[in-house]
Amino acid sequence: MITGIVGLDLSMTCTGYARLDLEKDKLTIFTIKTNAKKENIERCHYIAVTIRKAMQSNDLVFIEDYAYGVRKASQLATLGELNGMVKYMMWKYTGRFTVPTPIGTWKKFLCNKGNLNKDGFKLEVFKKFNLDLGTNDECAAIAICDFGACIAGVKERDFHKYELDKMKEFRKKYEKYLPGIEFSSTEKQLVKQGVRHG
Repeated sequence: MITGIVGLDLSMTCTGYARLDLEKDKLTIFTIKTNAKKENIERCHYIAVTIRKAMQSNDLVFIEDYAYGVRKASQLATLGELNGMVKYMMWKYTGRFTVPTPIGTWKKFLCNKGNLNKDGFKLEVFKKFNLDLGTNDECAAIAICDFGACIAGVKERDFHKYELDKMKEFRKKYEKYLPGIEFSSTEKQLVKQGVRHG
């Protein structure tokens, strides 16, 4: 039984964390910052441990997929180190793989736009969730968490057509990361809820 949905926007400087507690219907959002003077391995470990302590072992974790468009090799390598440590710790703790969530997928699911500037991003999060968050990292985390909750079929609401399209596209590609979730029954549930095609 899934106890919570976690959305992660990983960054060595400021990681965004959001968790929807399915038992208490409670949302937790915060950022994790690290000391740039410390070694990367220490910073990665601190982020991973902080995430683990804030969640439960039966949570389903959605994590922003690698930013393959990053041009600096050093930056990509650092993100790779962080992603690797977090994914390993989540696997050891939950027994599940983290679910990779492409940036274009969750952004389009948020507002049907793939490219948003910082102000536009925060505005869309405020419009959709009525949350005035301080950082883009928190905004990304809640958007990923919301997408994960909808994919897992634990969040009931009407869906726009563009949201449904992204969900179906995602399921086809990442179904192996979601063991125990019956997509066919979830699709039937969406129809019963009444889909908004606006």
